Parts: sequence; C-alpha cells; structure tokens
Amino acid sequence: MTNDEIKEAFGEDVNVIRKGTSETTYYTKHEGKLKSRTEATPNNIETSEQIMQIALGRGNKVYETPLQMAIAVKGFEQWCVDKNVALSYAGLAYYLNISKETLIKYTKDKTEFTCYNLIDAFNNFYIYSTNSREKLDNYIETNFVSENGKSLPIKEKIKKGKYKIDVCSVTFANMIAPIKNLLEIVNINKAETARNPAWHIFLAKNNFGCTNQYVDQVQQQITVNNSLDEMSDDEILKAVEGRPK
Repeated sequence: MTNDEIKEAFGEDVNVIRKGTSETTYYTKHEGKLKSRTEATPNNIETSEQIMQIALGRGNKVYETPLQMAIAVKGFEQWCVDKNVALSYAGLAYYLNISKETLIKYTKDKTEFTCYNLIDAFNNFYIYSTNSREKLDNYIETNFVSENGKSLPIKEKIKKGKYKIDVCSVTFANMIAPIKNLLEIVNINKAETARNPAWHIFLAKNNFGCTNQYVDQVQQQITVNNSLDEMSDDEILKAVEGRPK
C-alpha cells in the first residue's frame, strides 16, 4: 500500500511516524550498508545519544494504539536488507528508536483496543479502519462515493445495507506476532543448513530473542507428594500401619 492509501484506509497520517527521538547513529548514517567487522571497524558507533534519550524517558510509551505501531514498523524488513542487519528484536528496537525492553513490553501487552472497520457488505472489502469511533463517524459524515454516476454519502450506503461497520478488538501482542513468526521461520531455515545448530537451538529456547536476559537452562520445581504437613492424623496413622514390617 502507498502512503496515501494507508492514510485513506486507516485514518492515520503516515507522515507522522512515531519513533523514539534519538538521532541516527553516525555509523549507520555514513557507512551505508553495515559491513563485516574488521580491525578498521570503529568500536564506538555513537550510541550514547540514543542511550541518553532513553535515559530521559523518551520512547517509553511511544504508541497509543497498535495501528500507530504497525505504521511505524512498516519498512522494517526492507531496512534490514538495505543496512545488512540481521532480523531480530534488537534490530526492530533500533529501527523504532526505542529500547529493546520497551519493545518486549509491547510484545506482551494484551490490552484490547477497539478497532472500527467500515466494510463493503457484499465482498467484505475493507474501506476504512481506525481505533477511534470519532474518526470513523467523521469519515462517514464527510465522505462520498460514486454510484451509478451520482455522488452518494457513505452514511446512505450504510443505511441501504451496502456498507457495514465491523467492530473487533486488537492488541499490541497480536500486531507484533507476525514478527516473531518471521524470526522463527528464519531461525528454522538457517538451523536446517547449519553445520552446528547450537546457536539456533539457543535462540529457540530464548523465544527468538524476545528476552532481556539470555539463558540456557531448564528450571524445575520439585514438590513433595503426600507431605506430612498436608496429611490429617488419620492419614498419617493409616500410612504408618501400611508400612512393611
């Protein structure tokens, strides 16, 4: 979809891309595609500005709705190709200019947002979508469509049953789920051809990078069955009598 099509379909100004406020680092801005590290590769890529912006609290709550975040994420895959950056949650956080911790919070945010969709009742074609009922009502009141050579208000199409309003819910977690699916696909593809798939197994254990602390361990909680503390006196006596002599 073009920017104009997105703006028309979702009621959001795609020119207002909500990202963190830190500037692009010098290395990414001037080096073009990222290159393999060598002795000449600078160790300091000037991430201090990004760290400072995050430290000031900017970027902690950037997106008011999942739709706003979806528009900002648009282009992430192509950015990875252009900059030669591997697909990862860290890369997505960098692309959005937010901390990885903030991104992970969004992946776990299951707060439901109401999504209003104006749909063609005959072919289920989405005409307009927004998280704001006010924006939907304004769109219906101010827009017209051509029908049989005449200009017909959208509200008339709704009254005639040709258009309908579909109300559903969406969460940040739902919206970001395709990113995890993509990372899982990439990880599996690489693991199948890897001489040693240990790294890919490690990533799978760590939710494909959706973590702030990588671990390679399994936690087990051992519980005691028939604990004496949980048994009644009668149960204890019965257990003692049942012991072999």
